[in-house]
Amino acid sequence: MLLFGSRCRGDHRPGSDLDVFVEDVRELLWFHPHVCVEFGGPVDAFWDPGECEWTEAVLNSDRLLAIRDKWGPTVETRPITREDFSNLVDEACRQRGFDEPPSPPATLEAWRTALIELGQTVPWFLEQEEPG
Repeated sequence: MLLFGSRCRGDHRPGSDLDVFVEDVRELLWFHPHVCVEFGGPVDAFWDPGECEWTEAVLNSDRLLAIRDKWGPTVETRPITREDFSNLVDEACRQRGFDEPPSPPATLEAWRTALIELGQTVPWFLEQEEPG
């Protein structure tokens, strides 16, 4: 998972979203869909560098090097560990008044089910067989 946006630029404020690029579908198991911005949560997750009109990816071969967003200059992406990501999510949820973020689903099938329960469309890559 790669962090980008205000957290990488160093100009984030309390309550700022966590902009992340999911490189591997299994990284979705790091968080529950309920903490995504669509549901009032702090995580703005992307999996396709061109999926949003206000971001522009800088690629080198197949590697995402940087993302330019509507708020600031191009900033290099920064790999983030699961533990650091979890700590940022917990902090951002507290700042938004969540008591405690829901636990991440244990499987990608559970992630799909949670999206459906939340009334969201399941992305194409979650329709495929779960990686081994």
